Amino acid sequence: AGVWQGTAIATDQQKHLVYFDFKGFGTSDGTNYEIPDIMSDNKAPFDHNVSTGSDGLTATAPNTLMRAGGHVMPRAGTLKKWTGWASSSTTSGTASIALFKFTPVRNDSNNVSPVLLKATSFTSLGNTKLEDFAETSFSVAVSAGDIIISGIKNDASGKLIYFTSTLEVEYDG
Repeated sequence: AGVWQGTAIATDQQKHLVYFDFKGFGTSDGTNYEIPDIMSDNKAPFDHNVSTGSDGLTATAPNTLMRAGGHVMPRAGTLKKWTGWASSSTTSGTASIALFKFTPVRNDSNNVSPVLLKATSFTSLGNTKLEDFAETSFSVAVSAGDIIISGIKNDASGKLIYFTSTLEVEYDG
């Protein structure tokens, strides 16, 4: 027999943080978001070369989205922070990097539209100059089994974008 001497841990302190890396490059077409090549390509999953439309939401075959090499969410959680570095070879114009998700459905080959989770944009500083980004004021829920993929877009055709980033996901205890 004993007497409890501890202090209960507040439920907001019972969260777990997990980190996922997103990185890549691509030569934009000047109009559309592009997601990574399918994994059978020797530059996958880094080369972003598959168009998903100007808003990134064009319905795409689920096996193409899955083969882009995204990250499967092992549990339901909340996206909390996305930070990284980027560079674009144009000396002006806007470059965008985004995170999209799709929810696979077993035994279903119907095209699915990705869902935009978060996008960040910057005015290009030129190829050798880096731009940092930090998206910290958002809270987006994801479900267990969702696959998150990255997309890039540049408003200048034929200009390279490079990026490396870390996404912080919070899972409930």
